[in-house]
Amino acid sequence: MFINHKTFYGIDEPEISHLRKHIIPVWKEDKEINPMLLSMAQYLIGAGFNGEFRGENEDIAFCRDIPKYIFTKTTNEIISKINITGKTISMIEEVDTSTNIEYAPDVFAHISFNREFYRYMIVASNIYVVHCYLYDNNGIDNVGYSVWHIGLGGKPEDYKVENWEPYCIRFLQILMFLKYTEPEVKVIPSGKKVGTKKNGYYNLTRNDVQVVDSSWNTTVVRSEGFSVDGHLRLQPFGEGRKKRKLIWIEPFAKSGYVRNAKSTI
Repeated sequence: MFINHKTFYGIDEPEISHLRKHIIPVWKEDKEINPMLLSMAQYLIGAGFNGEFRGENEDIAFCRDIPKYIFTKTTNEIISKINITGKTISMIEEVDTSTNIEYAPDVFAHISFNREFYRYMIVASNIYVVHCYLYDNNGIDNVGYSVWHIGLGGKPEDYKVENWEPYCIRFLQILMFLKYTEPEVKVIPSGKKVGTKKNGYYNLTRNDVQVVDSSWNTTVVRSEGFSVDGHLRLQPFGEGRKKRKLIWIEPFAKSGYVRNAKSTI
C-alpha cells in the first residue's frame, strides 16, 4: 500500500501547509470557537498560538516530530468495538505538563485515514482536538472541520456522550486504544518500503509514519461448548492489579484452552 496524501488525508506536510493557510482565516471567523480553543487549534496544525505561520524549516521540523499514525484494517475493527461511556471518559488520566510536552501517542499525535485526520494534544486536564475531513460537493472535494475540547477529571454523569457527534466518539475510541494498549507499531521511514508487495507499505511522504497493528493484545480461546462473542476488556495488571490495559478477547466457547496475548501483565 502506498502511504501518501491520496491514500491518507493530511499525512504529508505540504498538504497540511496548504490547509493551514486557508482554514485559519475560516476558524477566526467562526464565533463558536473561543479564543483559547482557537489558539490550541492553530498550534496543532503548525501555526503559532496567534495564528502566525512558522518559518519553513521550523514548520517542517514541528510537523515531522508529531507522531503520525495509520491503522491496519484489523486495528480499525478493534477500535470500532470500544464502547465509549461517561465512565470511560472519567477514567482518562490528566497529563503533567509542568515540563515540556512529549511527543507520545497518548499526549500528542496525528491520526490519518483515507479522507479525514485527527490531531490532538492533552494539556493537564484538557484534550484539544482538530478534525478535518474531505466531502464531495458536485464532484469536487471540499474540506470540513470540527475543533473541540474535552475537560478531564469529571464524574461519569458529567459526560453526556449520547448527545455527542459520531466523530467525537470515534476520536475517543482511538484515544482509548492508544492510551490503554501496547500496540505493535511498524515504523516506516520516509521513502522506504516495508513488507511484501501484497501486504507491505511504501512511505512516499516526507516524514516517518507509524502503522499500528493489533495482534499484540489478542487473547485467543478455542474449544467445544457454547460460544461467547468477542469483546474488549480493561484488564487489571501491575502491583496490586490497580492499573488497566485494554485487551481484545476473541469469540470463544465457554470451556477449553486459552492462549494468552503476546504482551505480559
